[in-house]
Amino acid sequence: MGCVRLGVVELMGYREWTETLGHDREWRIQETQARLYAGLQRAAKEVEAYVIPLRMDYMVLLAENVAHLDPLLEVLRSEAPVPFRIALAKAGSPREAESESTRRLMKAGRGEVVEHQLCRGEEVSTIAHIDVNDISSTLSRDGVTVYESYVKVVGLYSGLQKRLSPRGAIVSYLGGDNIIAVLPPSGEEGLRTIISDDLKAGIGVAATPRRALGLATLALDTIRREGRKQGRVLLLKEGASGFRGT
Repeated sequence: MGCVRLGVVELMGYREWTETLGHDREWRIQETQARLYAGLQRAAKEVEAYVIPLRMDYMVLLAENVAHLDPLLEVLRSEAPVPFRIALAKAGSPREAESESTRRLMKAGRGEVVEHQLCRGEEVSTIAHIDVNDISSTLSRDGVTVYESYVKVVGLYSGLQKRLSPRGAIVSYLGGDNIIAVLPPSGEEGLRTIISDDLKAGIGVAATPRRALGLATLALDTIRREGRKQGRVLLLKEGASGFRGT
């Protein structure tokens, strides 16, 4: 049986920190969040991990077969405005790993990294890159405003969350018309059944999150290029496509 490995990163005392910045603070908060997230994503790339922001004071770290977190810890120590702590778990699904990580996180100390294993199988990363069909062309063709297109994407994202979360997946909005779904091992069939005519999805399966997401995007690009010939969902597994990250 395949296992996923992911963690939760917490910025401790984050709300209290924001309240020390005065009323004219939101620009500073957004600037700090953007700088920290950019640094963490660059660091994650080095070890083939991937970071998903949740509330910005909490982030999910995808970490299958990631040997160490040193680059990310360096960024947190230098860029985070408050102390941090991290908990990771190896489990049968992303939601199960996130739940266990959250539980362990509450008992961790400042700067501590803790980990727990619920699953003993091989670690495998399964990620779907999903986008909305023809969202950009509708702006000019159908007179849809930018805000209306955003509302449509968010509505589809919310629907995917509601349908995939009970199946053990974690779903996140990437911006534009792009959505990411972190799936349980062999969870792609569950995704296939709920991808509507409004959506298309590339799924990547690999040893690490970076490679899985790269394959997912390659699969999505193939659907865009070849259209209905590939259907609405295309799965690529490591070793079968020749994908290499750059």
